[in-house]
Amino acid sequence: MAQFLVKIADDRGHLAQQVEHGYSESEVRERFVQQGYLVYWVKPRGLFSGGQLQLSGRKVKQSQFVIFNQQFLTLIKAGLPILTSLDLLIKRQKDGNLKGLLQNVRERVKSGELLSDAFAAQGVFPRIYTTTLMAGEKSGNTEEVLGRYIAFQRLALTFKKKLAVSLVYPALLVTMVLAAQLVLCTLAAYAFARFRFPLSGVLFALMLVQLMITPDVLIVETFPFGRRVMRFELLPLLEAARAMRPKPLIACSVRDILQERGKPGRAEETVDTIGKYYDLVTVHGDPKFASFGETFPLADGLAKQISYTGLVSGPPPPSP
Repeated sequence: MAQFLVKIADDRGHLAQQVEHGYSESEVRERFVQQGYLVYWVKPRGLFSGGQLQLSGRKVKQSQFVIFNQQFLTLIKAGLPILTSLDLLIKRQKDGNLKGLLQNVRERVKSGELLSDAFAAQGVFPRIYTTTLMAGEKSGNTEEVLGRYIAFQRLALTFKKKLAVSLVYPALLVTMVLAAQLVLCTLAAYAFARFRFPLSGVLFALMLVQLMITPDVLIVETFPFGRRVMRFELLPLLEAARAMRPKPLIACSVRDILQERGKPGRAEETVDTIGKYYDLVTVHGDPKFASFGETFPLADGLAKQISYTGLVSGPPPPSP
């Protein structure tokens, strides 16, 4: 349990300030109110008096909380009472922090509190969770709303994992590029400082200027017509390029014949992305040979951005 600094007054007006243990500020405050005290304030006691950094370590991991709710929902669907379900889950809970919070929830429910109020009193569970429980209690359909909450949280966890995995490669790439640039700049600076030759200062200044020059053109290959798996990397790049001043020309490089996409709404989404970020769509082909609209049905909406690069071929064979 965490430690809280409490300032109270009794019925005679005597003030007191003391340290109390509890699961949350609201739980400590309610405890003294029930004893007849006037509570001025309750502050968490940690490294900082403002309570911004606490030593309690009471944060509950999202994955553990989702597993608890899945087990809790299974027991409720099996017909077990809430108290019995909490007892079974408390006994099986390995995380000491979550176990202590659940024990406090159980005692509150046993004393007559609603399940949503018992969880809200802990002060660590998401408000959307306690609101979901409250909606289930008032509608009499706790199982359904709890199932929807679990489905939402599982989707959020999956998204977080995919996002973390997708950021590994760009983070590694950026780190390697920065490290290589640092080494090369250090070696170049050492060379300019160590060796003296005509116009060395001018060349060093030109090298620094070259590093600070912003690009005039940004070319992205295929996206958003394809390679959508890389959108988490490319969309931030496009946002950054669009915000640059002066803004570079942003072009999409795409082949003339695309793979067919059967997902509804994908073509409309592609057109919206082109209109939002791109100035030019360079199609590698010749419309006389294969028009871009043959494999992309909404090509007419991109008529202003599309530019055909033509085809490159060898010299014609000699006449017989």
